[in-house]
Amino acid sequence: MKALVFHGPNRLAFEDRPKLAIEQATDAIVRITTTTICGTDLDGKAAERVMALTHAAGVDVAIEAVGLPATFDICQAIIAPGGRIANVGFTPNRSSSTLKGFGPRISR
Repeated sequence: MKALVFHGPNRLAFEDRPKLAIEQATDAIVRITTTTICGTDLDGKAAERVMALTHAAGVDVAIEAVGLPATFDICQAIIAPGGRIANVGFTPNRSSSTLKGFGPRISR
């Protein structure tokens, strides 16, 4: 089977890997259908990369754990319609973020 293997920053490769199998009662096979790139990405193209990787579909869940409006903005840019943003970060300074451009995309 093919797997996306992380070899370091900007070094990802699709590689052949053995097919997974449950061998013991405590084993589990977890299918990851979407992942993301850290919003602290230095070149500022994290959202662009995520949208390219998902063919512009966006992600189902974005976790914002940095606590900055800029990283929350990245989460908003990459979330798919009906997706969720888990905002678990905080900042020591008072700040605010606004939900931009969601309109009918927000699910309740």
